[in-house]
Amino acid sequence: MSKFQLKSFFLFTLILAIAFYSLFCSGDQLSELNSHYKNFEYEEAITLAQQLIQNPKLSSKEKSKVFIIKGISEYSSNRMLSAKITFAELILFNKNVKLDTQEVSPKIIAFFNELKNELIVNRI
Repeated sequence: MSKFQLKSFFLFTLILAIAFYSLFCSGDQLSELNSHYKNFEYEEAITLAQQLIQNPKLSSKEKSKVFIIKGISEYSSNRMLSAKITFAELILFNKNVKLDTQEVSPKIIAFFNELKNELIVNRI
């Protein structure tokens, strides 16, 4: 193998490794987000969710889930204005979104549905 071929091979390998890392990195972050949320570590969940929302590699379903976790975490941390803004962003992102009544508190669902109805009336 020539020196040029060897350098090209190492460069290609490095680029491939970075690509694989970025593919799996967001999955790890989603797992970490779920872990923080389920352990009632709302501040950590909010911080990580803010980062994940900016990730263009998230699918629509994943991004909706991140918005939901962020909004619930903000509501649970008594950050009502932030929760309202996050849920409004979620509704603008996905108008058909619904919160799972099996997993989410009825108070949060009522808060979310009231906001959704308000946005629909005002024709978002």
